[in-house]
Amino acid sequence: MYCNDLITSSTTKSKTSWNINSEIGRASNKRYTQTEFNLGSKTININQAAKTFNNYFINSVDELTTRDSNPELALSSLRESFPYELPQIPNIPITEAEVISTVSSLKNKTSCGYDGLSNKILRLCGSHISKPLTCIFNISLTSGICPDHLKYAIIKPCFKKGDKSQISNYRPVSMLTGFSKIFELLIFHRLKQYLEGPAFYLLTKFLQCSYSHSYHYVGNAVLLAMGQCSE
Repeated sequence: MYCNDLITSSTTKSKTSWNINSEIGRASNKRYTQTEFNLGSKTININQAAKTFNNYFINSVDELTTRDSNPELALSSLRESFPYELPQIPNIPITEAEVISTVSSLKNKTSCGYDGLSNKILRLCGSHISKPLTCIFNISLTSGICPDHLKYAIIKPCFKKGDKSQISNYRPVSMLTGFSKIFELLIFHRLKQYLEGPAFYLLTKFLQCSYSHSYHYVGNAVLLAMGQCSE
């Protein structure tokens, strides 16, 4: 009734109708803000939600890594099934031109990680930051150590499906810094080149051996191997 009165009394009925439709559309698009969550039978207040989500995501990872009680046996079994030595990945130095090209390839987004620097800003100053980034990335490659600050991320819960109040219905999404994405792209191109080279046949056999084992055994074997490589 209210809308009909507005249209009837208006001198520009088409414009008034358009404005009313636009207003109704904006109102319907407003998102509902969750004020409390549930974890099992426990109700979580919105003020405690961030801490609860964090603990839930951490515990979920711990459960996956500890599900198999004997990861050493999994790794030993995988080595017996695959006695071959994979060729080493060649250490190809990162060039400044490669860094500039990678920075320019970033999507022009305004979202950012914990450092507050978006891809848009990095693209604008790519030629000015390329030299120190090239130095840092090459040191990381030769030393085998990833800078701690490249590992930091803002973790946001992303709803999957089901009841939005249930914390178990969310998965973590990491918002890394632009510098982390640049380094990841540089490593990706080197891994892609390696996987498409002479190592392809051996890697195929490795995957065939892996799939012959149970999922959890292979997962724990890989995690254990990664842990030994980082020591």
